[in-house]
Amino acid sequence: FFNMRGLVAEYEREKIRERTMRGSREKARQGKVVSAGAISFGFCYNKEKATLEENSERAQTVRLIFYAFANENLSLQSLADRLNRLHVPTPRGGDRWRASTLGIMLRNEVYIGKMYQFRRYHTEPKFRLKPSAKSKKTSTALRPKEEWIPVKVPSLIPIELFEAVQRKLRTNAELSKRNTKRQYLLSGLLYCSQCGGRMGGHTIHGIPYYRCYRKDNPDRVPLSPDGRPRPCSCPEIKTEAVELEVWNTICQLIENPDFLIQELHRRNADNSQTKEILERELQLCQ
Repeated sequence: FFNMRGLVAEYEREKIRERTMRGSREKARQGKVVSAGAISFGFCYNKEKATLEENSERAQTVRLIFYAFANENLSLQSLADRLNRLHVPTPRGGDRWRASTLGIMLRNEVYIGKMYQFRRYHTEPKFRLKPSAKSKKTSTALRPKEEWIPVKVPSLIPIELFEAVQRKLRTNAELSKRNTKRQYLLSGLLYCSQCGGRMGGHTIHGIPYYRCYRKDNPDRVPLSPDGRPRPCSCPEIKTEAVELEVWNTICQLIENPDFLIQELHRRNADNSQTKEILERELQLCQ
């Protein structure tokens, strides 16, 4: 009896969801913004009209970002560093811009008036971290482009500027592939002992080194108490030496599973939410 009631309730929920989706799709086809959950930086949501409108202050920041990237010799990271130095608020209100955030922004067609709704749908994840989760469809996947519903929104930048930015992004990507002749296994994972900045791969006369990202970069270095830039003087480290040391340490850990088990127990005590994951890891170690 109770199983039957549960099936009926599930059927009713599915029918309600289908009706809601049909209504939302129809509104989207009429040019309405049906989901205001993730409004792109530079816009605000008009609830009465169900449309996006320009946020004048943030839209100006968007224009400056596009113009700077298109017209100056800047990478995404150097542009992020400049915004951080100028304390420009991020889309989420923080104070740390990241290259990945700028990459998404500079590729977003919403800034030339093209917004697409129903691009993604909910689905079950390939690997479930919480098997006991009430909702099974905790991941999203991209729908075929012909199923997307376009909605016109205010254009914040000229299409010529957007196209110039796309060309530069493609050029930078090609140059990055061409110049990265060696894979730096620890790039972005090492931290400078002097200033705490991340370290990345760098070559000097053909010899690979790890070098502090903040070194000799005025947009990244921390400030001294009097407000002046304080360049990092950390010396470069040969990749061969540090990678060999890290690899030897990893081999020792693999050969000593007891240490790994102790570490997993410590993490288990620190964070109960990862209990099930840690138990599976323990089984693999034993």
